[in-house]
Amino acid sequence: MTTLNDLLDAALDGFAAGAAPGRSPFSMIYAATIGVDGRPRVRTVVIRRFDRDGGGIWFNTDLRSPKAAEIDADRRISVLAYDRDGGFQMRVEGEAILHRDGGAKAAAWTASAARSRICYRHAYGPSDALDDPANGDPTEAMRAPVDADAGFENFGAVEVRMETMDVLDLAGSGHRRALFTRADGAWTGRWLAP
Repeated sequence: MTTLNDLLDAALDGFAAGAAPGRSPFSMIYAATIGVDGRPRVRTVVIRRFDRDGGGIWFNTDLRSPKAAEIDADRRISVLAYDRDGGFQMRVEGEAILHRDGGAKAAAWTASAARSRICYRHAYGPSDALDDPANGDPTEAMRAPVDADAGFENFGAVEVRMETMDVLDLAGSGHRRALFTRADGAWTGRWLAP
């Protein structure tokens, strides 16, 4: 029989697998913020780091992006991870901390692959209006030899501090759902109807 701790461990293991090198169903997750106009905004992001003990999911962003402005205006965030084949879903609510400078940003930059840094040195930021779609293509930036830290000024690391996590397991042996709340570094859970 599945226990609350089993379900919690499976969810945390899923986020850890998403942050590990290689592909996992949880490598790419959906992050939802509140737009500066009050409307919900959702996009796909790549988990770059998971701090199991600290309750933090990390992803990178361009500081010129609408996402960065939305986090600056309202730090509430929701994250969704779903493994379709495994029938396993985690919905997290928490607080987003945008690291614009300092050690956390530098560590995230250093951990990023050179090919990932290319977009941050592009002349156009995410969602900038273009007269020609070719202008937004980072191909030229890929070809140009540049300093390894070019684009660092546009780079930011986002830490999602997990507060609640709704976990749904659609196992063939029986569906299970629980809500976990994090306080003082520990998770407590209760069963919910799937």
